[in-house]
Amino acid sequence: MDESETVKRELQAKDDAAPSGSLPALPASSIPVTVPLPDPATRRWYEPEVGVWPVVASVEQRRERMRRRTPAPDWIKAMILERIPEVGETAAMAESSYGRRDLFRWAAADPEFRAALDEAKTALAHRLASDSVDLLDQGTADDVADPKRASAHVSLLQGRSRSRQWLAARLLPDVYGEKIEHRGQITQAVVLLPPLEPVPVATARISSPGGPESEPPRITDGAVIEPEPDDGD
Repeated sequence: MDESETVKRELQAKDDAAPSGSLPALPASSIPVTVPLPDPATRRWYEPEVGVWPVVASVEQRRERMRRRTPAPDWIKAMILERIPEVGETAAMAESSYGRRDLFRWAAADPEFRAALDEAKTALAHRLASDSVDLLDQGTADDVADPKRASAHVSLLQGRSRSRQWLAARLLPDVYGEKIEHRGQITQAVVLLPPLEPVPVATARISSPGGPESEPPRITDGAVIEPEPDDGD
């Protein structure tokens, strides 16, 4: 038995003795540098210098971090806008190694890019509507000898055509969306409200020159309460 097999067995024995949910921290001297110990389930492996099992980011996570640090150049955005009418938004973003979240962030930060994106989606809606007609013109039941296969072939083409019509209606509802027809009669009801009672307006009395000042009247619940006369005491 070679040295690497012995080390693996020792590590397996210590893993079995360790409590569940934890990973052992072994000294660096017990693990040779030439023996990697990856764990595909958790993407971890032992680091002799640190003595821990760190979590290693996947390729997708590293790409996402790099995209956040480095903004997309203009030629990538132009390529995405050019490919959206041809293959759709999802396929265009997959080809550029960016996600839809990046697309929404670019559209929110750049009004010109947002306008160009709307034009690309409009062109995509027109292409989907054209493809839905072309699919129905590709073949009929008479083109297939087997009647069962002919019916399935026509149903498949109809399903593809309806799916493209639905997508075109979602992208451009004013042109390809279903027209909403309102049915029924509209009855206009006139409600007569009683006239409002006039509210009395209180006017303050101004004292004569050299005479005592009079207290202005107060309004309580729409009634004017005159102040009591002063006897001059």
